[in-house]
Amino acid sequence: MIEAVFIGAACGYLVAVLTSALFARLLASSRTSGGLVDRVLAPSLSVPIIAIGVFAIGFWTWPALGIVLGAAFGSIHDSDAALLAVPNVYYPLALTLVIVPQVAVVSILMRRLAPEVVGVGGLVAGVFGWLMPGLTLLATG
Repeated sequence: MIEAVFIGAACGYLVAVLTSALFARLLASSRTSGGLVDRVLAPSLSVPIIAIGVFAIGFWTWPALGIVLGAAFGSIHDSDAALLAVPNVYYPLALTLVIVPQVAVVSILMRRLAPEVVGVGGLVAGVFGWLMPGLTLLATG
């Protein structure tokens, strides 16, 4: 189970690295729209400063989520339940089914950013739902 937790943290770090530039670009471009982001972020802030802040938040958030999901997958993988005889199928499908409605709601609410939201949702589902279990099963044999 500890392998799954470490691999989950590594996958979380991978998601943080891959999404930081996208989130920083979205925040920087949203400053000119006159919404909440415009009031929170000063127009004088440069994009690299915003990216550092976004990465600092993502560096703690995504690996923490990876640790939790790794522990969940590790406990499923270690159990002898008959329904979970193939955890590499049920866990990714369940995680994908949890992510899809959330991505749909956010895409509807933020129509202008729908492609980016779908991309991040697909990345999270792919990394945490498919890559992490595959690496864990590869590591544990």
